[in-house]
Amino acid sequence: MIYWRTHSEAAPPQVAQSTPVAVTIDLSEAGTTRGSEPSTAPVGVLPRRLVTAHVILPNFSPGGDYVVSVTTDRSSAAGKASGRAVAVAQGMHADLTVTLDLRGLPPGTYFFATTHEGDPASYYYPLAIK
Repeated sequence: MIYWRTHSEAAPPQVAQSTPVAVTIDLSEAGTTRGSEPSTAPVGVLPRRLVTAHVILPNFSPGGDYVVSVTTDRSSAAGKASGRAVAVAQGMHADLTVTLDLRGLPPGTYFFATTHEGDPASYYYPLAIK
């Protein structure tokens, strides 16, 4: 016996999860944390997906090359997810767009870190992944 199976035109889950989700993270009013000074207010909740993040940097941040990372703590040298981007400064604001792959991270609390090429220190902001 021979029969045909009809497939749905909907995108399979693998394709849907590989399509980046657009998110905005506004750090313009966020207090920064260097070293061991904790900040408890999360800057956002991101999905466990591939995300394209539009990041509004803290006021008066310089433009230029940045590394953006998601880390488990404020002392992690290697991020769980990271990307490079160029920030464009306009007046007192600078912003960048970076793609981060968060699919392999378990839900939980992380830190969103930004590092400017001209400043060896990273700035950390609490972040939730759901």
